[in-house]
Amino acid sequence: MKVPRRQYLSLVAIHASLAWTASITTYRYPHAPHRCFSTEVSAMLSPLPSADSTVVTATGTSSLLRSSRFSFSSESLSGGISRWISDISIVLPANAASDPSPPTNEEVKLLQDAFAALYGVPRDLDRAQSLLSQVIKLWGTQPSDERAALYRVRGDCYLKMQRPSYAIPDFTQALELLNDKSPAASKADQSEISAAYLGRARAYQSTQMRSTLSPSEYDAVAEDYATYLKLSAREEDFPETERELLKSGAESNPYAAWEWGIALRQAGQMEAAEDAHGIAAAAFRNIGDRPREIISDIDRAIDLAVMASSGGSVSKAVDSLRVAIASTAKVESNDVDLLARLVAREGEGRVALASILWGESSTRSEAEKELGIACQRLEVLQIDSDARDKARLKRMVVPKPADTLGYGIDDTIGPGEISCSRFKNEKFLQETLGWPVELRQKANKLNKLQK
Repeated sequence: MKVPRRQYLSLVAIHASLAWTASITTYRYPHAPHRCFSTEVSAMLSPLPSADSTVVTATGTSSLLRSSRFSFSSESLSGGISRWISDISIVLPANAASDPSPPTNEEVKLLQDAFAALYGVPRDLDRAQSLLSQVIKLWGTQPSDERAALYRVRGDCYLKMQRPSYAIPDFTQALELLNDKSPAASKADQSEISAAYLGRARAYQSTQMRSTLSPSEYDAVAEDYATYLKLSAREEDFPETERELLKSGAESNPYAAWEWGIALRQAGQMEAAEDAHGIAAAAFRNIGDRPREIISDIDRAIDLAVMASSGGSVSKAVDSLRVAIASTAKVESNDVDLLARLVAREGEGRVALASILWGESSTRSEAEKELGIACQRLEVLQIDSDARDKARLKRMVVPKPADTLGYGIDDTIGPGEISCSRFKNEKFLQETLGWPVELRQKANKLNKLQK
């Protein structure tokens, strides 16, 4: 396939990143009742799913990947990308001689090798980073949209290398180049701009970076998420208002909408966080993702609990928490790890509910009851998790090590990370759960049985 040189970089970057810029989640086949699990904790322990029952689905910026019902094989897709990259040949424009510094064939080959290392199978991230750095230096005189795409892709590479502090400057440089008002920047694909905003937001939201951010800095992170969502709005939704743009963008990527809500919570914008988590819940519901819908609903209710802790409506928070917690009953999914995280989130919601109830003298007995149920559920969850781990060892199945930056809904706490006793730890409440100070104070009073 032959393409003009000016289009080469954008085409390769956009096409190749379909496999990796999306929010990737492992699902099981939806029509396999013998592999279905339930949030009834005792029902979680079951034979491990067979390897051939797994498919990969994605929800991301591409219109091809907007629904979690779209599935593909990651290996075949990555292999196709590698072939696609290697099959492209560059056609220099007729006026190439007048171009100040068109890339040489060697420089184009270097770019191809960089993308193959980043998106091919197997990936070689160290080599990809090294080659991309060389390409960025060599392509320094090329149009701003092409250089921006290179910085954005290297930012993605740094994220995959678990180096968010290196990724942030690259995403920022990409955005500066894409927003410089030059003729070249005006030709940039909008998906490149939105991907850079999302990449920067996720880098800041990562476990390595978020503890260093102040609430005011989280305002900027939340704004990056909001900008990404608005840029990702679908034309067919005919969005007009800002909220309609945000809701439409959330339909394209509900994962990012949930992350936006968490960033708003950390920024102290609780009303906006509650609205964002509601938007995320609706978007997950629209793609039939019941577990993540309920996790988003619980987070929305926790946002209300934070507001109730500082003068907001207690009854609204209590009602929302009760509805969200009740929704977890008998939720079914073929992803047992996802269900375990849902039960853990339910436990967190119950402790938040107990903390709010303890603040009213008339509801302290209810608070103790909710706390007792939470402790019991979390204990059984851990017992079942331990049993599954033993079953894995017996079957000689070694779980893959976590390869995540900790910013997403699938990185929420699960067995081994949460227990009733940990809610007495201030550091756990603040750093692991991200509870604002108002709710932490309520929880501390509950734990100490203070009035």
